[in-house]
Amino acid sequence: MSPDKMVEEHAITVEYALTRGEVAGGLLRSLAQSPKYRGKILLYSVGIGVFTLLYRAALTRSVTPGDVMIAVGYGVGFLLVLPLGLCFRAKTAKRTLKVSRSGIRTEIGRSREQYAWKKVGEVTDTRQFILIALTNGNAFLIPHQHFPALSSESNS
Repeated sequence: MSPDKMVEEHAITVEYALTRGEVAGGLLRSLAQSPKYRGKILLYSVGIGVFTLLYRAALTRSVTPGDVMIAVGYGVGFLLVLPLGLCFRAKTAKRTLKVSRSGIRTEIGRSREQYAWKKVGEVTDTRQFILIALTNGNAFLIPHQHFPALSSESNS
């Protein structure tokens, strides 16, 4: 059902909690299975590398092969550190996620956020999670077991 045809009575509310390992593993699986999400993360990596190169060029008024290697290192380093950073930054308390016509509302502890559908960049069904990626790079990974119809399909 498309979000614009969904009515509030048909909203879906899911409660779940993820471990830090599930968050990092979910990120890696999402990168492997979602070209759009992978493209966004790679774009961030390239952006970090380009920014580093431009910054170094502005300081020295020249670009050397060493500057290029440092910029590539920062871009690749971002890709390598991202899963580790998510492990430490991941919110592992019980989350309540409500999907409705007006968008997505999330609660975790005292923190509450509302995201309109225009802030959602992608919704993808991966093997173990539903990935909801926001346009700002944040994402929600909802385990399949919280959707009975998907759990029974994946067990067949």
